[in-house]
Parts: sequence; C-alpha cells; structure tokens
Amino acid sequence: RRRTTGNTLSPAPVSLHRMLPVVLRRLPACAARSLRRPAAQQAVPCLRFLSDGGSITYSGGHASDGQGGFYGSGGARAGKEGQIAHHPEAIVELQDIRLLEQVMSEVATLEDQLATSMATHGSSVNEQSIELKAAIKRKMSSKAMAQLLDRLEINGTPRWGLSTKERKLVNLARDKFNAC
Repeated sequence: RRRTTGNTLSPAPVSLHRMLPVVLRRLPACAARSLRRPAAQQAVPCLRFLSDGGSITYSGGHASDGQGGFYGSGGARAGKEGQIAHHPEAIVELQDIRLLEQVMSEVATLEDQLATSMATHGSSVNEQSIELKAAIKRKMSSKAMAQLLDRLEINGTPRWGLSTKERKLVNLARDKFNAC
C-alpha cells in the first residue's frame, strides 16, 4: 500500500508489529525463539540438528588397518592402485558405429528391393532376386564387416557407451552376419 501526498508516492510506514511474523517464518526455529523471548529468559541454548551440516561420522576401528575410519576417508572401501583395471578397449569408437549404421542402411535398402522384386514376380526365384541376395550376403559376410563387428562387441555383447538403438543395431548386424 502506498500513501499519496500531493503528486508523489511515498511508501506507507510498516510497523515492526506486522513485519515480525514474516521475519520469524524465514528464520531457523532456534533463532526465532530467541527473538520472541525477553533477554532474561534466553538461557536455553539453541539445538543444533545433524542436517545443519558439519557433522562427521565415524564408523569405528582403525582407519590405517582398513577397518573403518571416517566415512569418505577410504579404509577398507578405498580402491588400491594396483587393483583398478582400466579397459579402454571396452568403449566404442564413434566412427565404427557410424560405419555400421551406413552398412545396415544399405542392407535395408537391398532387402526392400528384394521384397519388392519377390512381390512383383511372386515367390519364384528370378535373376534380380538372386543378385540382391548375393549383394546382401557379400555386404554382411565380408572381412571388413567381421572386423567391424569385432570392434563393436566385447565378449559377445555390444561394447559400452552405446544407446539402446545402437545396441540393437549391433545385435541385428551380428545376427545377419551369422545367418550368411
């Protein structure tokens, strides 16, 4: 609310009585209590809650022996330098997945042409369908495709870092490769 005096607007005086509830709602509970009490009654200390931060949790035992210590300090849960194995070969190269997408797109086009050829000529074998099947087999069973699939798989499964769609594409390519 503003009070007008002549042409200018000046803020209405706000009483401390009306501001106190707003201020008290924004303060922590212990500080708000101390503002409400007279100075003679302020002998009760404020309680500190664990959620205020700054607390350290100790799990017992001797941290140097690996049986506990402060959480986050290591101890039995800390990884030892010699035990951590790094496997960069488990991550897929972006160029490999792009190459597989290109090859599988070409194979899908050839399969569509084969389906169209089979639909127009019936289920009978014709020259065009033989050529298309041979082209699909050449693409899927080539040495380059075998090497590409080896780079995209580790222990028979797609490598790390692939999306679900890319993992399905690698599995489909492996199935088509094995079928040829």
